[in-house]
This record gives sequence, structure tokens and C-alpha cells, in this order.
Amino acid sequence: MSELPNYVALFAVQQNTSDILKQLNLYGNVGLAVDDGYELPEEWFAARGVNKGDLNAAVAVRFPADPYMHVWLYSWRNLDTRKQWPPKFNQIGSRGFTLLFDDVEQELARITRDFPETRILHAPIDIKRKWGLTKSALVLDPDGNFVELISIVGNPLIAKAKPALPHHRSFLHFMVNCLDFEKMLPWYKAFGMAHDAGVDFRPDVGFPTGYDHFMGQMKVFTHGEKNKWTDCHFLRGTRDPSHMHLELLGYAENGKHLKDPGLNPTWFQKGNSWRFCFYMRLQLIFSRHRTVLYKDT
Repeated sequence: MSELPNYVALFAVQQNTSDILKQLNLYGNVGLAVDDGYELPEEWFAARGVNKGDLNAAVAVRFPADPYMHVWLYSWRNLDTRKQWPPKFNQIGSRGFTLLFDDVEQELARITRDFPETRILHAPIDIKRKWGLTKSALVLDPDGNFVELISIVGNPLIAKAKPALPHHRSFLHFMVNCLDFEKMLPWYKAFGMAHDAGVDFRPDVGFPTGYDHFMGQMKVFTHGEKNKWTDCHFLRGTRDPSHMHLELLGYAENGKHLKDPGLNPTWFQKGNSWRFCFYMRLQLIFSRHRTVLYKDT
């Protein structure tokens, strides 16, 4: 029997919000439930360049049928709403995400060996969470996005993990706009992720409003030729039974025309986009929050 890869699944995306109660109401209305219970040590905050005393609240939500994926909502006293890059951890929007492993120390050693230029913001620390003692490390990916690496001692979630049924609501993917796609893609694939060919573009199917209408929408989304993406990979691991993917998008001129993230999100901003995609049987679009729920076909 072949050895299982160390990488388990995409586990969370972080979102800094100006009104956490409204966000909880929004996500609660589409079926996400609170999954709380943890204590964050001082070192966790220091590595991210923030102070523990500035955090008003932190709440994790998830779809009940999803085995791993969460959205962590943060409310900060000193929420930074300025447009800027590189990102700050307490900057409005989605500034980082979390990957789950069997052994975070093993993974950190691999990154140090294979990608020695990777910045490590803190070595593994212990965090008490309701699912068990969690070991957490923090690194920056090649573009400068915050990436948390975690493992759970005696991980109870793996044995429970199973695919969502067709009637269940679940995550499909979240999007990362890359400034250096040629570095970002191999960095993430080295975790054990691979492109899911099942989501490849197929021009002859899947257009309930017609192909011409769809291409017209794409023209609006791209805001002209400057922001036309040059490559797209939907990455996932072999051990994750969910629908969840990490969508990496590459752009012409290394994302030269992508906007700095700030108060008003746009599809074409650097780093983690404010666009989450969910799977459900109804089609709903929350344009302000860049949340898209695709129709079940």
C-alpha cells in the first residue's frame, strides 16, 4: 500500500470584516453554521504583525456537510481599510488561508528544503481547539499571502470525512490572483495538490443562457484585455473528499494591472479575492461580498 500524502485538505480562509454580525447573518442565511472553540496565543498575533488586544471577535463558520473547509471571520478594533500591497493581516478582506496536514513539522521541513526562499513567520506552536490540540505554523507564499499550516494531534476529522451529498451545500473554491504564477503554481502543487481536469472549460456545455451571453459576461468581468487571465488551475489533494478547490489565476505581465486590495473589492485585485463559490441547488449572487452560488446542473 502506498504511503498517504502529508497534505489533507484546504481547511479555512480568513476574512477581516467591518461588520461581523452582518457577515454571520449573510453566511448563516446560506447554511453555514458557527464552529467555535479555541484559544489563540500571543505568538500567533505577533507573527502576523497584530496585537491580541485589537481583536474584537473571531468566529469560524462552515457548512455542516463539508468535512474540513471553514471561513474564519475576524473583527478588529484597528481594521485597516486602505488599499495596499503587500497585504497586512488585519487589512479588510481575505488576507490568508489555512492548509491541513498530518504533520506540520514535516511539511515545514520540506518547504525549507525545496523552497528555501520561503519566509517562515513562526515555527509550529500549540493551539487548543475543540477538535483537539492543533499545531500551527505560518509562512508567506511566493506572492506574499499569509498561509497557515496546521496539523491536529490524533485528528478526529479524517475518520468522519466523507463527500457531501447532492442536496448538501458545500464549498467549491476560492480564488487567488497571482502576481508570479510561474512561482505560485509549483509552490502549491508541491504540497501534493494537482489540477482537477473535471472543471476544465468546455465550450459546448453548461450555458443555460447561451454561449454568447456567457462570453458577454466574461468580457465585463475581465474589464478589457489588460486583466485577461493567462492561466487557471483548480488545485486539490487526493485525500479531500469535498468539492473544495484552490483556484490560482495567472495574468498577463505578472498581474501588473491588478488592483491593490482595499475597502471596495473587485474581481481583479491582488492576492486572495473576495470571491467564494458555493455549491447549492439555487442560484444566488451576493455581489457586494463577491459570493457566488452556482446553479446545480
